[in-house]
Amino acid sequence: MDESLSHNDEAHASSSHSGRRRGGWFTFPFITGALVGLTLTAGGWLSNLIVFLTEEFNRVTRWLPDDINNGKLDNVYWMLVVVGVLNFGYYLVCAKLYKYQNVKDADVNSGSADSEK
Repeated sequence: MDESLSHNDEAHASSSHSGRRRGGWFTFPFITGALVGLTLTAGGWLSNLIVFLTEEFNRVTRWLPDDINNGKLDNVYWMLVVVGVLNFGYYLVCAKLYKYQNVKDADVNSGSADSEK
């Protein structure tokens, strides 16, 4: 190889011949953007579900009648408190099950083209 190539150029040249593609549609920004959109969509669907269930439950319990002074608006807010507590409980379960990975102990060159030789 030409000596004018730097170490990074050599690694890039050797990895491009190994059949692996770099970039493309599956890059980190694309995946992150897709996950943000998915999260917003899921939040919209869940808020619509809460409104729908409240309206269906309202037919039986009359929490929100036409005259709001005769209703039980506080029950709607208590329902939102219950949803928030369930969400926080789910967060605690996920935080408890999370396994921390120490990056300092990992081999830095384990994925490079030089270590495959």
